[in-house]
Amino acid sequence: MPSMDDVLPGGKIENEDFVLDDQLFANLQLYLNGALHLPSSHDDFETKYPKWIFERYGSKDDGLYYAFRYDLVEFNKHCSDFALNTLHPMVDIASDIHNLAESAGERSQKLNEQLQICFAEDAQFENPAILAAAEEAQSIAGKLCEEARAHQKTCELVTAKLTTLKAQTVDTDQGKLSEINRRANAALPQTDTLNQELREAMSNARASLNDLAGKQNHARDRVRELEADEKSGANWVNYLPWVAMGLAVCPPLTADDFRQALNEATKQYDAIAQEASDKRTRIVRFRDEFGGLQRACTELGAVIKPAVDALTHLIEAFEFLKTNLEDIATKLEQLKGYIAKSDTTRRKTAFARLDSALHTCTQINHLATHLQPQTLLLQNTTTKPPSPEPTPTTLTILSATYGGAETTSLAQTLFNNGAHLSIPSVDPGFPEPWHGVMKSISVLHAFGSERRIFACGDKSGTHHLQAGPISLSQNNSSKSVCEVVRPLPRPDWAADAKVRVLAIVWGTGECRSQSAYDYVYGRLVSRAGPIEWCNELFGPDTWPGNLKSGAIYYTSDDECGAVVKQICGREGESSYWN
Repeated sequence: MPSMDDVLPGGKIENEDFVLDDQLFANLQLYLNGALHLPSSHDDFETKYPKWIFERYGSKDDGLYYAFRYDLVEFNKHCSDFALNTLHPMVDIASDIHNLAESAGERSQKLNEQLQICFAEDAQFENPAILAAAEEAQSIAGKLCEEARAHQKTCELVTAKLTTLKAQTVDTDQGKLSEINRRANAALPQTDTLNQELREAMSNARASLNDLAGKQNHARDRVRELEADEKSGANWVNYLPWVAMGLAVCPPLTADDFRQALNEATKQYDAIAQEASDKRTRIVRFRDEFGGLQRACTELGAVIKPAVDALTHLIEAFEFLKTNLEDIATKLEQLKGYIAKSDTTRRKTAFARLDSALHTCTQINHLATHLQPQTLLLQNTTTKPPSPEPTPTTLTILSATYGGAETTSLAQTLFNNGAHLSIPSVDPGFPEPWHGVMKSISVLHAFGSERRIFACGDKSGTHHLQAGPISLSQNNSSKSVCEVVRPLPRPDWAADAKVRVLAIVWGTGECRSQSAYDYVYGRLVSRAGPIEWCNELFGPDTWPGNLKSGAIYYTSDDECGAVVKQICGREGESSYWN
């Protein structure tokens, strides 16, 4: 699809030939494709832009919602009608005119041969041979004339359709786009506003989850301590608060009490995490959907005038074809009449009409030859237009681990910072996955179609990953790594594995060892045993003095790489392929 920067004026008449610039078709394609990506029905609109969006952010008046719906659907409707019902006749008529012009040369040669017989100096019109030649000449001229008239009518219909689309584009679309943008700016929040709301919501959730994670960890510790004391026979009185040095004491808290506290904290944690996830999903959905709509309307606004210029020149082109087809038909009708005359003047006029008609055929053939492939391409690229690749503006978490545990859903909430990601390595907010051990965090995320891998260790500060070039997210310290995902080759002997390993993380760094990739693929293909997590297989040691966790991020070929999956584990332990 042409880019917005390619939009240029085009189309001109040079001498007697009508010349169309290819850019005209590119401009019209941009416009039609943009309009065809808008909602095509009321149901489609309500799926993409549910009513709660307008009720929450905009006017409570139902009229605002229904006005948006009506305008966008109508905008799509007439462009869809043109793409489906007018482009096909444009392709056909261009092909038909080309075929007419191409065959006219051969048929006119036969016609000329018959005319030579009819208008020979010694020709006697009553002669059967002369009559037969005249009849054949009239038949050839009549068929050519009939075809020219039929194509002329089709050109009139196409011209009318083009004129209608042009009127809709100038009078309707520009006004609708202006009104849509005005309403949107007045009633709905901008992307920055939504990102701020998202940051605040996730920050509040993060604080609550951190507090509850602390309570969970405290309860777990107390359960472990009390269970150990029970096994060792330690005196439970050591855990009781004395009251004013008297004999009365509070009832002792048992391991079951702390288990109950742990269960309660876990329920609260899960409830808040789910609520935050739902809120994030709603805001992100609205931000992305409405942001895409705003961009689409802005881009359409930029290509409307070039599209109108393109329609103007296409109308002129089909008017040119219509006029010249009419001229050809008229000359051939005159030629038919002159064939029956025997005087010298009419003979000369007949040959002149034939020459003139052939010249006009050559002119329309030049235009039809150009129109034919261009209109076919336009039809193919607008009937089922590909979805445009959006310009990325946010970072998206695809998969994440913490201390050898899968944490994708929680990470999407805890690390969300509007369009960016903020990863706190001190109290990140996760439930405790590995007691008493310094843990590492790994996050496979995306900026548009570019996948990136991040890793860091506990107590290494807060890491800010920015939407934009990856250099904005990288620092020169050894506390973290952030790189574009560049998978190492899959071995030839694993070609049938239908799995593509994207990245391997070991501890606080990315493993770039081909032997590690071969080992992982080998475990998948052979199914001979589990993946053993150790420095010898995934090293070098990226975090000396600490137990490490590892993660293998991969996609399945049969899912076209859309879903990122993972296998994770801890040093000294093992994991199996799913």
